[in-house]
Amino acid sequence: MIEISLLVQSHEGVQAYCLQETFTEIPAIRETDSISFRVSCPNALGEPKIFIQDHSVLLNRPYQNGELTEHTVEFGRYLSNHFGVTSIAVSFSNGHDLMRVTPIDVYATKINKEQAEKILEYLSLKMKDVTHLCFSKTHIGSDSKAGETTDTLTKIDFSRRIIELLNANRHRFATQPCKRSVETLRVSNYEDTTHITDKDISWLFQHLDQIYPVSPDASKVIINNRHYSIDQIQRSVLRVDTDLFENQVIHSFLLNLKGFLGAVPDFKRKYQTHTPYKDYYTFDSILKKVEAPLMERRFREARMLLQQCNELIAFFKKHLPCTIRGTVVPILTPQAKRYTHYERSFRLIDSWYKLGQPAWSGSNYLFGLKSLDKLYEFFCLYKIVDKFVDMGYQLTAVGANEADRKLGMRGRPAPHAQDKITNYYKFESSEKTLELFYEPTIWAYSELSKSGELVDTYHAKGVSNPFFTPDFVIRQDGGDNYPAYYIFDAKYSTESQTKERHLPAIIDKYYLKLKGVSKDLQIDSHAVKLVYALIPKTFNHEQGYHGGPFNVYDRLATAPFFGFLKLTPDEERPLDKLISTLFKPASLSISYVEDAISIAEAPSAEGPVLLATN
Repeated sequence: MIEISLLVQSHEGVQAYCLQETFTEIPAIRETDSISFRVSCPNALGEPKIFIQDHSVLLNRPYQNGELTEHTVEFGRYLSNHFGVTSIAVSFSNGHDLMRVTPIDVYATKINKEQAEKILEYLSLKMKDVTHLCFSKTHIGSDSKAGETTDTLTKIDFSRRIIELLNANRHRFATQPCKRSVETLRVSNYEDTTHITDKDISWLFQHLDQIYPVSPDASKVIINNRHYSIDQIQRSVLRVDTDLFENQVIHSFLLNLKGFLGAVPDFKRKYQTHTPYKDYYTFDSILKKVEAPLMERRFREARMLLQQCNELIAFFKKHLPCTIRGTVVPILTPQAKRYTHYERSFRLIDSWYKLGQPAWSGSNYLFGLKSLDKLYEFFCLYKIVDKFVDMGYQLTAVGANEADRKLGMRGRPAPHAQDKITNYYKFESSEKTLELFYEPTIWAYSELSKSGELVDTYHAKGVSNPFFTPDFVIRQDGGDNYPAYYIFDAKYSTESQTKERHLPAIIDKYYLKLKGVSKDLQIDSHAVKLVYALIPKTFNHEQGYHGGPFNVYDRLATAPFFGFLKLTPDEERPLDKLISTLFKPASLSISYVEDAISIAEAPSAEGPVLLATN
C-alpha cells in the first residue's frame, strides 16, 4: 500500500491532497506556497525519491510504523517558477520504475505570467511546430475521467492519414472489393434464346397465369400438344454482393469520422478564467494570446477533412453498398488480409478508435502547453536555431527522429514525421558542419557503440533505462579529428537554484558521465567541450566556471567550459555572444563578432526586477 500526499501550509493550517497513479482532480496552488510531501510505503520498496518535473527534493529521516515507513519533506517553496501543470513522480531504491502521480496546477506571479506571454508570442511565430506542441504533448485533459487519455492532434492527423489512404486506393476498392457471388431469382422478359432450367419450369407451373394459348407458329411452350406462349419467366441470376463485414468496417468508420470532424469546434472565443488567488494567474489566462491563430488552423483543417470524408461516403455508397451499423471493430479477417488496401486501412482505423474521443470543452485541447518548463525548453531550441541561421549557416536538413539503440544518438527517422516535433537540424557553412539534436537519447557504452559517437558511461547496459537525454546537443564535425560536443540544458529557474542544484547536476551527468568513442572504440574523455545551463532569471547575464568567469572568450581558451547564461525574449545578447564565439564560420567578419561581444557585454536595461526570490 503506497500513499503519497501533497501538504500545503497556510495560515489556516496544513491542507493535504492525495496524489494517485490514476488521474484525479488537479490541486491548484500558488507558486509561493510552502509545500511538503509525505510518502508512506512498505519497507520492501526501499527509500523513495520525489521528483518535481526533473529534479528531486530531499527527504527527512524516515519514521518506522510496523511494515510501513513514512517519509516526509521539509516545508519549502519548491514550486517557485513552476508555472502551469507541474508533473510529480516517485521512484523507489528497490525498484526500477518511475511512478507518475497526479500533477499540480501552479498559479504564477505577475512576473512569470508576463514572461510566459512573451515566450508564447515568440513560439506562435513558429506556427506549425507550436500547433504540434499544443496537441502532441497532450496527455490528460482538464475534464477527462480518471485514467482517460486524449491526444487531439494524433486523432486529427490519423483522420487525415486514413482519408489520404482511402482516396489513394479508390480504384482498388472499386476493382478489388471484398465481395461474394449470390444466386438470386429474378422475373425477367422471356427471349427465344433464353435457357430454361428445371427451376424455371417449376416456377412456370406455379404461375400458370403467365402462359396463354397461341398458334403453332408463335408457340413457345407445348403442353399435351397444345401451344402456348409466355412473356416473362423467373431466372436464376448471379450478382455481386458487397454487404460484407469488411466493407461495413470502412463505411461505419467514415460515418464515425464524419461525426468527429463535425464536432471540432470553432475556436473563435475567449477564455473565461477565474482564480481564487488575488494577484496570481492561471496558465489558461495567457493562452488567449495565441489561442485564435493556433486553434483556427485546426478548425479549418477539420472542415477540409470533413468535405473529403463526405466524398468518400458517397463513393462507398455507390461502389460498395452495405448495411450501415454504428461502430464495427476492425478485425483482420482472411478476406481483408488478401488485399493490401483493406489491411492497411483496418490497422489505421483500429488505431483511430483506440485514441478515444477528445473532450473539446474548456482548454483541454491546449493542455500540452500548460508547462512553462516545456515552453521555455522549446523557446531555447528555436532561439539556438535562429542564431545559427542569423550567423550565416545554411539549414540543410531537418527531421524528426526516434530513439533506436542500434543507430546511437541519431536514432531513426520517425514514421509519419509530420506528427512529431522536429528534433534534428543540420547547419553547414563553407568551413563547418554542425548538427543540433533536441532531447537525443545517449545510450550506455556497449558493443553497439560506434566511433565518434557520444555514449553514457554511467548506466550499465542491462538496466531498464541505460541512457541520458540532455535538452540540446550540438555536434561539430571535426574533419579528420574526432567531433566535438556542446551540451545545453534549459532550466526555468533562478541563478541561485541553478548554482546550487541544476548546474552541478548537469555537469555531473553530461560531462563526467558522458564520453566520446575513439576510432579504436575506446573511451575518449575530451569529446564534451561545454556544458551550460540556459536560464531566464539572473542578475548576471553569464557566468563561467573554468579558469575564470569568461574563459570561453579568452584568446587561448581551453575546454571544457561550464556555466550558465541568461536567455529571455527580452535578452538574447548572451546567447549571441556565446554562439558566435564557439561556432562562427571563418568567413564571418571580425567586426561582426566584435560587435556581438561588445553588445553582449553591455549592461541590461531590464534591471534586477527579473530575479525571482525564493
